[in-house]
Amino acid sequence: MSEIEITTWFGAQHLVNSLGETDKVVFTWNDTEGRLPTIEDLLVWHYCDRSVWLKDPEKDPQAARSMEGFTPAGVGLHELISVEPLHLEPSLYWPTCCGMHGFIREGKWVSV
Repeated sequence: MSEIEITTWFGAQHLVNSLGETDKVVFTWNDTEGRLPTIEDLLVWHYCDRSVWLKDPEKDPQAARSMEGFTPAGVGLHELISVEPLHLEPSLYWPTCCGMHGFIREGKWVSV
């Protein structure tokens, strides 16, 4: 795991933790100073290309493209199997924006 800097879809810069060989899914922990992290402390960021939105004739394609970039998501309904290396169950899925789907296991993103 290494730290990298990303740019969010809303233009902010964030220092995040990488997941193995992908640059499409990363994570951060909220402040956990003095205690062990829990699933509620975890944010998973995925690089969203808004491909599902772009296929929807009711969505404005220009607006969808303007929101392309890293998007954060809480994963509080998942089970935190391991903090280091990061392992969550079940899979993570973003069906309404880009369709990205996969697992975080042994500190790596595994696409489905």
